[in-house]
Amino acid sequence: MLNAAALLLALLCAANAAAAADLADKLRDDSELSQFYSLLESNQIANSTLSLRSCTIFVPTNEAFQRYKSKTTHVLYHITTEAYTQKRLPNTVSSDMAGNPPLYITKNSNGDIFVNNARIIPSLSVETNSDGKRQIMHIIDEVLEPLTVKAGHSDTPNNPNALKFLKNAEEFNVDNIGVRTYRSQVTMAKKESVYDAAGQHTFLVPVDEGFKCRHYHTMCGRQTRVGVVLPKS
Repeated sequence: MLNAAALLLALLCAANAAAAADLADKLRDDSELSQFYSLLESNQIANSTLSLRSCTIFVPTNEAFQRYKSKTTHVLYHITTEAYTQKRLPNTVSSDMAGNPPLYITKNSNGDIFVNNARIIPSLSVETNSDGKRQIMHIIDEVLEPLTVKAGHSDTPNNPNALKFLKNAEEFNVDNIGVRTYRSQVTMAKKESVYDAAGQHTFLVPVDEGFKCRHYHTMCGRQTRVGVVLPKS
């Protein structure tokens, strides 16, 4: 009787261990997700999250990595420590990256769901680890890239609103895209309050290069409309 009980306990432990490995195994065994799995495997915090906590993981395909130009992939920016199905995804979720920079969720009229710039491919995996924590994986078609601050600018907020971004744009890693010209026009037009308003908005901000375009003066004259806002992102 004791041997039978011990055998049953061993089987239950083995089943729990198998459940815990399911999500990691799915990543490891899917050849289309091998690049992200390699990064995940080498990240201790990500491994701990996968082993011990509920989470949602947004996994870029290998094809997405082929299009990705940056040399750095922020693995923890692809993880949030709460399990979200596609239907339950809120407008923003906090990532597991240092400082918890947000991920922005949008849906279009076709029913597509986007995480920042990445579309969720209709492929979903829900797993439960040995502690009974729910874990969900969404496959996405682009690598997620957070807004990060350049070295030497530790006082710059890493999650700015629109006005703070305009004022400090040169201090962020955004491929040296400048907005000085537009920023000065916002200031002269006294429209800072528009960009500092609470709520969800979409701002269309032309970069400095756009003002150098040879068609700019012929098409727009000397006037640029500032403070044009789409009330919902």
